[in-house]
Amino acid sequence: MGIDYLDIRFRLQKCFGINTCNDENWFLFHTAGMLHDFVWQKLQGKQPACPDTHALGRKVQQAIKGLKGFGRHRSWLPAWSLEKLIPADNRREHWQQLSQALECPLPPLIEEPEVATPRVPAECRTLTDLVFWILKHHPESAPLLREERIEPPPPGAESWTEEEVWQAVRSILCDVLAVKPEEVTREAHLVNDLGMQ
Repeated sequence: MGIDYLDIRFRLQKCFGINTCNDENWFLFHTAGMLHDFVWQKLQGKQPACPDTHALGRKVQQAIKGLKGFGRHRSWLPAWSLEKLIPADNRREHWQQLSQALECPLPPLIEEPEVATPRVPAECRTLTDLVFWILKHHPESAPLLREERIEPPPPGAESWTEEEVWQAVRSILCDVLAVKPEEVTREAHLVNDLGMQ
C-alpha cells in the first residue's frame, strides 16, 4: 500500500464524510470510474459486497491443478504464467475444462495463424490476473466475505450530485497524482495510466 493510496483514501474520507476504514475491497478499484462509483454508493448508504479474493484464488488454483496433464507435485506461485501452468497440448480443451470447473465463462483464447497452440488472453496471464478478471466480468462467481448492506448515508450526503462527486474525485486524483484533469477519465487506470504508487 503506497503513500498515494493512503493520501487519496484520507482525502476522500475528509471531502465526503465517508468512512472507508472497514472497506476490505479498496484494492479492487483499478480505475478512476470504479473509485467514483464506490464513493457514490457510500454517499447513498450502500456498503458494497466484499468478494473473498483468497477463496476465489484457491478455487482457480484447484481448478488448474485438476486439469489433465498438470503435474500434481509441482509447486507454483500466483504470479506465474498460466501459459506455463496450463498444458499446451489440447490447450483449447483445458481452457474449456477450466471454465467448467470455475462455473464461469472465460474469454476466448488468442488464436494466431503462425502458432499451433492458442495463447491465454493477456488479461488472464497469471492466476492473480484471472482472479481479477473474474471479479470484474463475473462477480457473481466469487465467494463473498460480506454481502451488500444498506446503512444510513453520512451527514451531508444528500447535498452531492453524482456529477459533483465525479468532479471532486477527479480533483483529488489530479492533486495527489499530479496529473492533468483531461487525463483522469472514468477508464483511466490508477496505476498504469495515472501513476499511483
